[in-house]
Amino acid sequence: VVLTGGAQKWHPEPEYLEGADVVSPNQENQVWLCSGKNAQNAENGHGKMTLLTGLPAEIEHTFLSDPQTLLGFINYAAANYPAEIYDLILWDHGGGPTMGFGVDDRDPEGRTMSVGAIAKTIKESDVKRFDIIDFDACLMSSVEIAATLSECADYLIVSPETEPGFGQEYVTVMNALAQDSDMNGFELGKIVVDALVAFYEDEESVGYGMDGTLAVIDARQFRERMIAPITEMARIMDRELTTVGQNSKLLSFEDELRSQTATYEYADATLLDLGNFAEHLGMCISEIENTSPLDDFEALRNNYTETTEAIKAILWDRDGSGDEVIYSSATAGMTRPAKTSVAFVRDENGMPKPAETFAPSGLSIFFAPTDEMTLDYMVAVDEMCETVEDEDVRAMLRAIEVAALRYLLTQKCGLTVDGLRADGAQNVYYKSVWDAWNSSRELDYMEIFTYKNQTGITADITGMQAADWDIYIGMIIDVLNRYSNVDTETWLALLTVQQSSQALNLEKTTAVGVDKTGDGVEDLYRVTLATPLKLVRDASISLKFKLKLSEEDQEFFEFLGADDVASICRITGTPVQEGIVSFLSIGGELGESVRELFAVENCAYDLPTSVESWYEVLDSDGIGHVVAIGDLDLSRAQEIRIPVQIRFAEPQEDGSDWVENGYFVYGDGHFKGFLNGNGYSPMIPLDNKAFNGAKVEMIVMLPIDLFGLLTIDLPSGISDSFTLPMEPSRDRGMKLVMTPLEEIKDLEGVELTPTVVVTDLYGYQYDISDKIVKA
Repeated sequence: VVLTGGAQKWHPEPEYLEGADVVSPNQENQVWLCSGKNAQNAENGHGKMTLLTGLPAEIEHTFLSDPQTLLGFINYAAANYPAEIYDLILWDHGGGPTMGFGVDDRDPEGRTMSVGAIAKTIKESDVKRFDIIDFDACLMSSVEIAATLSECADYLIVSPETEPGFGQEYVTVMNALAQDSDMNGFELGKIVVDALVAFYEDEESVGYGMDGTLAVIDARQFRERMIAPITEMARIMDRELTTVGQNSKLLSFEDELRSQTATYEYADATLLDLGNFAEHLGMCISEIENTSPLDDFEALRNNYTETTEAIKAILWDRDGSGDEVIYSSATAGMTRPAKTSVAFVRDENGMPKPAETFAPSGLSIFFAPTDEMTLDYMVAVDEMCETVEDEDVRAMLRAIEVAALRYLLTQKCGLTVDGLRADGAQNVYYKSVWDAWNSSRELDYMEIFTYKNQTGITADITGMQAADWDIYIGMIIDVLNRYSNVDTETWLALLTVQQSSQALNLEKTTAVGVDKTGDGVEDLYRVTLATPLKLVRDASISLKFKLKLSEEDQEFFEFLGADDVASICRITGTPVQEGIVSFLSIGGELGESVRELFAVENCAYDLPTSVESWYEVLDSDGIGHVVAIGDLDLSRAQEIRIPVQIRFAEPQEDGSDWVENGYFVYGDGHFKGFLNGNGYSPMIPLDNKAFNGAKVEMIVMLPIDLFGLLTIDLPSGISDSFTLPMEPSRDRGMKLVMTPLEEIKDLEGVELTPTVVVTDLYGYQYDISDKIVKA
């Protein structure tokens, strides 16, 4: 039984419909009985949708994102089609624990149904609890969602990532269910998971080449076995971030911040892979002085290790229990390279080894790098906690929230301290940070939208004056004080003093040329920084140039306060001490080596002296085009995203041009596909027929706070457009090659300036180009 609605237009042809010629005329909701190809439908050669009557009048014209619509539909279906087992499939867009599920295209405000509202609605319905709740939607496999809905379903079928455009593959699933209607929800869920992966990896399928992952979760097992270790992991983080080390006499937050930035993240950057995150947290890389006794240094154990290993054992069923909590699978393309070379995993014997790739575990956990999403998450957690009855579930939700907020304050505070120090402050204290957070200014567009969304204000508040963080900081401190045993402002006072004392001192930064090969030619610059390696994320060199903007665009950039400079990729330097770190995987006398490494109060990076060659794309005619404008690191990434604008040969349904800004994804020696610039839609393989005859143009993609991501066409003279060949091929005849700069046609007459930047642990960037010039 299917409820339809929520779309501006539906597309099934009349021959598939019975009782109506179109779906949802006059923007009304309708309910249908769907039947497959059977004896009754034999003359059609296919199944059909038969329009039903009796849908409650009060939900005929409601938005599908309204919980009352879901309630009315559940009760209608259960009353008219009673069964021993009920499954609920929710098909549309998903936004994870923060944004919830479902967007009704007719709703001008774009509201969604929150996870708390879904749980509350199901509990109030006549069904009360489903055998399976299946989200044929993106991003809904999170620990928060699984815990909240464990009171409403025996099994959950969910994806931690964006789902490919065709969604789940129902034919295999329905046929299997028809053959064995007695299988339990977990067995059926496995079939759903495997069918999705098989569909997108089948070379004969229309979805071939699209990447996706899906999981089925035993909700009862999840609640009984996963809630406790996840709660404990989050509580350990709160303690670790607020406790002064016995040996160092300092707060230790380096491993936590590195774990977040190194972890496999999904299309929504606030959702980290639980297994990968646990893997990183349970491996001590920077905080050796606060770990276990010397004998345990080989295992790189820390206070997280036991708990995170328990989580990983359950996720991958390594505990030998056989009663799986989760079964997940993913297409091959979902495996990604490690974000950093200083990353480790444990082998079957528990010993560290360098990590090369990570695959999704099937579950995500919220850990936000942004203020606005954190505020939305706090509201969502409050609603989930009001809905759930299990005290252990509420405790887990609060523990994750506290850990995420503690991380956000640590990172935000570090950025603010860096900014104040860069502006000339010698010593920074919490009052200075607080004043910076509360300096009055005019709210930007996104902040106004967020503020109105959270407060319910409908009036025009353009020009409203507010402090940098007055919308967030009070709520964050209040939540931390309420659900943690640490006084937040006392902790912040200690944190700011430490971060100020550890800030990078540019005056003490040096650079020298090094002849590494002994041939009399300097091969690299060795940049030495007056800060420990654990407080530096990377050093990089890029080629920048000034955009040639029209007068109108120049005014727009000035209005945004944006820089009119773009870069052509970048090369990340190599930490000089990285050789010692890699030694950790070999075994031997590790303890003292590690202590010596992290006791050093400075660090060094090697950067190339020459950037005379760069990558370009050779199109199918052999003509070269500059590969990327933007902040891409081609020196390490095994998979890169090249900013492009695609103008498709086929127009949209309304006859208008179909133009998309996004990325060509390159990896494993060929171009894999096109990824929409919103970061939400799954990748489309380039051998999809939609790309036949499409025009491609490289573009500038600049991050602008006001509108998220701003894309502009390249100035004339840089990167002519080219047309993809009509004949489908896996790589479309394109190649990625390294070419001397002077031979890249698109760069003729463009003045390129080498720029060297050091990025610290908090993401603050220091321009040290002048040091290189002196070197």
